[in-house]
Order: sequence, then structure tokens, then C-alpha cells
Amino acid sequence: MPGVKGQKKRQRQGATDERRRMWSVIRMLRRFDLNELEEASDCAYPTVRRFVRPLMLSGILALEHEARGHEDRNRYRLAKDLGPEPPIVRSDYSAVFDVNSQTEFVIEAGETARDRAWALMREGEAFELRDLVELGVQKHNGLKFIGALIEAGYLTLVRARKPGPGGYSAAYQLIRDTGERTPVVKRSGAVEDPNL
Repeated sequence: MPGVKGQKKRQRQGATDERRRMWSVIRMLRRFDLNELEEASDCAYPTVRRFVRPLMLSGILALEHEARGHEDRNRYRLAKDLGPEPPIVRSDYSAVFDVNSQTEFVIEAGETARDRAWALMREGEAFELRDLVELGVQKHNGLKFIGALIEAGYLTLVRARKPGPGGYSAAYQLIRDTGERTPVVKRSGAVEDPNL
């Protein structure tokens, strides 16, 4: 089916175009929050968030201000201007590759996939299961983590899943941020919070 191959190529090109726009805006602004990057790059918020997080974890971006409440936003600063070509996140989430210098920046592995998921939740914006999967969380593990956090009153469902063409995934939001340490889901499903 020739149409499918062409469609995949256009999808890859679209992803590249989004990366180029986001990277260009980051280099222009130097300091930004995700909403500013979303607006200036004309990319969807989840796309912006998935691009920024690995750049921060690899040291290309620095967290300049950590959000302290629901209305507050994380602010980022460009720590390493790599050049005009946008960096590429490795599919296994182990490193960010700089096309300009042919250099890899390792993503800090001191934290677990659930730690990265909890940090993303604490940003205060709605998220989908696929956002956690892109941080290295196994799909089944992500569903278990989300379910336990909903049951314990940490998360709420903000958009139900709509299957089929034109459908969308369920979206969740953190409503109880107790601190930076990741809550632990016990084998029983109970949540133990090291922040309390």
C-alpha cells in the first residue's frame, strides 16, 4: 500500500517540523515555561512537555524555577545551546543526541521511571498514560500507578477515554501534591507516601 508509506513519512516529517519549531523558540526565548513554548511554537502542550523533559534531565535545559502551587509554573533556562539543529531523544529514553556536534547527552538514570512520572504529574497539567510510557514506564505499570493514585485521592480523571476514529485517551491531573518524593504503591495496591 503506497499510501501508508507516504503517510508514515509525512508523520515523521511532522514530528521533525515540531521539534525544529520548539528548538528554535527555545533558542530564541532562552528562558520560558511550557505554556510560552506551546504558544510560540504552535505545538500541542503534550508534545512540548515530552520534548522539554528529556532535555532537562540531560542537562541541555535547566529548571530555573520549580512551581509551588497550581497557578505557578515551572520555568526553564537553556543551559547548552547546541546549535540550529534540534536534539533527538533516543527511543529508549537513555540519551539525547545532538545532531550539530554528533554528541550524546545521557539522561540521568538516578531516578526510576515512576520518579519521572511523579515529577511530570507534579507539573500540575493534565497528562495521559502515553506521557508516562514515553518516560519509560511500562504500560501495565503506568495503569497500576494511576489507578492506585486515583484510589488514594492523589489524581482525578479530567477527561474520559473516547475510543474510535477521532477519539482520545483518558487524561488525569494531580490534585494532591505532597512533595517531591514519589509515593510507593504496595503489592496490596495501598499507597505509602514518603513525603508524609
